[in-house]
Amino acid sequence: MWILENQTWRIKTNEELDKSIKHKNIVNYIKVQRLSWFGHVQRIPDTRTVKKISNWKPLNKRSQGRPKYRWDDNIKQDICKMKIKNWIACVLDRGKWKEVVSTFKGSSAPERRRIRRRRRRRRRRMWILVEGLRVTIYT
Repeated sequence: MWILENQTWRIKTNEELDKSIKHKNIVNYIKVQRLSWFGHVQRIPDTRTVKKISNWKPLNKRSQGRPKYRWDDNIKQDICKMKIKNWIACVLDRGKWKEVVSTFKGSSAPERRRIRRRRRRRRRRMWILVEGLRVTIYT
């Protein structure tokens, strides 16, 4: 990874990279970032340039020999490893996809508890708003 320092470009050292990702497993970190970006790209409208480029299929044939891994191949492989059923619906729901990605990165128990608490708080806010309108919805 290149960084600009004192008007010159240099490569970050392994120690600097390790510190910037807070001593996490680099492979899992990359997979999590790739899956989060994939979810974002799937949710944006089809008219956006990023979505058009990600859905674009080249007209030429691929070269002979073993095919090189593409970004889509890596995403499909990660989704298969996670054993997600109906991942298309999961990607479209931002909260659910974020939860799936966080479990993939192997988040710790305190992290999972914090996510659950946040979800409960969100539900309570919905109940307060709903009760303020004198409407009762059971979910």
